[in-house]
Amino acid sequence: MHPISKRDMIPVFTKNVVTIDTMERDAAIIEATRCKKQLDILQKRNAELEKEIAQVYLLRDIYKRESEGALANLAKSKHEIETPVASDLAAPEFSASQPRPFSQESLRRSGFHLKSTINLSASDSRLAAFGVLMVNLRDTNHQQFIPVHKNTIRDCQSSQNSDCLLLTTALDRTLKLTSFKTGHTVQTFNLDAPGWSCCFDSRMPTTVFAGTVSNHILQFDTRRPGETLARFNFEFSMGKAVHSLRFATLPLLAELPRASTSQRDRQSATSAIVGATFDEIVVIPVTHTEDADQGAWAVFGEPIKMRASTPAEQRAACTALAFEQSTCAWAAAMRRGTQGMLHRVGRLEPRDSQASSDGGGSLQVSLSQHRDDGPLISIKAQRDMAAAPPQVNMTRIHLFTLPSSPPQGSTLNIGAGSSAHPQQHPEQLSLLLATWDQSSSGICIWDTMSQSSQPWIVLPLHEAGPVMDIKTARINGTHTLFALTEQRLFVFEYAP
Repeated sequence: MHPISKRDMIPVFTKNVVTIDTMERDAAIIEATRCKKQLDILQKRNAELEKEIAQVYLLRDIYKRESEGALANLAKSKHEIETPVASDLAAPEFSASQPRPFSQESLRRSGFHLKSTINLSASDSRLAAFGVLMVNLRDTNHQQFIPVHKNTIRDCQSSQNSDCLLLTTALDRTLKLTSFKTGHTVQTFNLDAPGWSCCFDSRMPTTVFAGTVSNHILQFDTRRPGETLARFNFEFSMGKAVHSLRFATLPLLAELPRASTSQRDRQSATSAIVGATFDEIVVIPVTHTEDADQGAWAVFGEPIKMRASTPAEQRAACTALAFEQSTCAWAAAMRRGTQGMLHRVGRLEPRDSQASSDGGGSLQVSLSQHRDDGPLISIKAQRDMAAAPPQVNMTRIHLFTLPSSPPQGSTLNIGAGSSAHPQQHPEQLSLLLATWDQSSSGICIWDTMSQSSQPWIVLPLHEAGPVMDIKTARINGTHTLFALTEQRLFVFEYAP
């Protein structure tokens, strides 16, 4: 190759020469191409992570069910192994006998029989959401799941009206109304803390209440969903979370002296919210007020409270509270550490009832203030029922009545011509308490009017795992008891 000389150069003449620098454009194109490749990689990785998360959720649920089943089998095996051998160690102060096993013949004589065991479907939609599973009792294979919340549901209650509404609260800080007819959420109320309990106002259908983990009771109105109408603070309670909440229409009006009580006080005495934290049982009188501008709402009164444990007892944690409206009876499940479970049963009574002891071992503790301006209702604890060993799960308990008496023959009269229950003849009822016993893996039915240390009957749930809730209902004239576990729904009918 020869060097270029002047003869090899050719002059070119032009005008309007423009110089273009493509360096920045080329750099931008290169950067965009690199970012696109990184985005594609991240999107693929995100899809892989979503699949892994779904698998982790499935494995978590499987391990949870297996661990609960293993715990139940372990407790059952411990109960069946040899009796404890005497040792030099001091025996614990608490001693509660295990519920005696019941044969099928004993179960038949009690009037209860297992009608059906319903397997609850586990679809992908249930694993991805928290909601309500509706089961058709006529065709148990027909089940419909309604997603409602984004976190664990702590409490639910159905409306007493014919509007087919379900009130639920969850750890996602919401209180929701869901329609059974449409299968959709119709209203959402935002809470300032995770919700643990909820209830309807039976005297005012548009009013609902929610108990939160921050020891507050919030009042809402369905006509004003974005506003908290009232707030009650449990400043006196050391236990966190209002875990139980029920609105009670108390049939105490006929028992109060008319001359000594005003109309407002009498109304307060017959409407109340019955609730509990881990160390307090509380009754809050409620007065309904109506205003031309704001409409009707409920006003909280001065609370009447009771400690879950007395000073003479070891400190106990109240984990569940049940209330039976027709008898004004309440029951609390209390966990006493290693000393086992204690079920305390009592009643709400008029203020004039004096605290006493009947000599038969029942505990009478009145917490009312006997003053002219004091509350008109008192909380009385009447009986303790011990159960061992302590429960691992926080299982709800249930109070209910049956028209036929248990073998002990203990009955109570309900509605003997009072204005609250205008019946021509008083009805003989037995007040019963249903609890789950972990050691026997069954539902213990206690006769609250009896002094027996053993439950009246034990309904066996063979290898069902922990029971989460117990409820009763009257279906086509038949008293029915439901026991809910994570995978099954047990249905017992009572036909004496």
